[in-house]
Amino acid sequence: MGKSLKKATVKKVLDDSRVMVVVESGELGTIQQEVFAPGVPLSWIFSDDMPLLGDWDPTYKTYLPHRTAKNVDEVARIFGLGNVTLGLVQAATRKTAEVAILPGVVFEMAKAEITGNPLDVISSYLDVGDVIPVRIYRNPEGKVRLRLDDIDDDETVIEALPVFPGGMPWLEEGRDVPWLKPVEEPVTKQLEVIAETSTAQTHEPDTFSVPVPGPGLHSARPIGRAEASLVQEKNEALYAAKHAANAQRRYEEENIRLRRERLESDQATAKYRERLSALAGEISDLRQQLAEARKQKRAQQTSRSTTFSRRARWASDQGWFDEELRRAWISRYKPAEREEKYPLNFERFGYAETFFASITPENVSEEEIKKTVRVMLDIATGRNAVEHIHTVHEKLIKLGGQQESRSDGAMLWRVHLEKNVPAAKRLHYWLRKDGFIDFGWIANHDDDL
Repeated sequence: MGKSLKKATVKKVLDDSRVMVVVESGELGTIQQEVFAPGVPLSWIFSDDMPLLGDWDPTYKTYLPHRTAKNVDEVARIFGLGNVTLGLVQAATRKTAEVAILPGVVFEMAKAEITGNPLDVISSYLDVGDVIPVRIYRNPEGKVRLRLDDIDDDETVIEALPVFPGGMPWLEEGRDVPWLKPVEEPVTKQLEVIAETSTAQTHEPDTFSVPVPGPGLHSARPIGRAEASLVQEKNEALYAAKHAANAQRRYEEENIRLRRERLESDQATAKYRERLSALAGEISDLRQQLAEARKQKRAQQTSRSTTFSRRARWASDQGWFDEELRRAWISRYKPAEREEKYPLNFERFGYAETFFASITPENVSEEEIKKTVRVMLDIATGRNAVEHIHTVHEKLIKLGGQQESRSDGAMLWRVHLEKNVPAAKRLHYWLRKDGFIDFGWIANHDDDL
């Protein structure tokens, strides 16, 4: 009897490796971690009474639920290229890592996609079980891949997909796969001292009371051959009985000694088990500290890309800054806002000749250039005109004079890069009558006085 599509309900999450389900026919079955989601705790994915749809194998009583996405292309279609989401590190070598976007949907990442430092060892940089942010992109060969070498700290991370439609995200930031502690055998508090013995009591064998003449005593009469033979038999029986009694005593003494040694051995074993349990706890703590140290190393890495460092990837200033605006548009605006309310139309704005000369690393910091990108994006998409996020002022020719204008009729405007900071740098831009925007330059506060 082959597999068939069946509805099922989670009856009980037994542990992180097994889930018991009830299929619609009333039969009980199991979901197995090694088949459905190797290396992923099933308690992250399933909960009691969860409805499922999947393949039922009545022969082996196993159930394989259907996932939200089955392959890389479906994941890319759901998330969209360029977006950042969460992935689970499932393997790491010196040069590569395997990261899962969903159970069963795994990407192999090259070193260049993980870090900009060619000397980094990936297995010391990423730890198996880590939950990390990754960007979905298409490489020059047209393949959908993951990378994390160009992710900024302030980028929006799209929540992970649910494994099943309508479920909760299967990954959460800060929730890594826990280190598995060794199975600890319970330590017996009261050891069995002496095993139960038979209830039957051992009696010394009866002895014969045979009168034997002692020193200085003589028989009252001569003993005949028959009587002498009888006395000899009785003496032999008495000797045998005493020998048996001595053997029994030695056996009992040896038994007591062995029981004492067994008790001492059990006590020593209990101490060693307690020590082993304590060491296992210490090892687990050290592993947790190592994992945290690796995370801090990744967070503090100097090889992570910046706005200015990404300039080297482009042949022109315009190509570079268009991409920075696009990245910010994807990370800061929701999909519905990008499609319906605030599209990024590169034909509706441009850059004046003075613009790029004013945003060099000597003139503005990395933090200031990021703020510049955000302000320009809100102006270029029209969002600021609707939501008034940034306060825009006319740029006057002089104090109390008219607004400065250009020969083509474009009017000059200025806007602070930071709110409620009077000394903050200001962005200047020209607004033409047809709505086209020319971003002019960045200036210090005092330059406008």
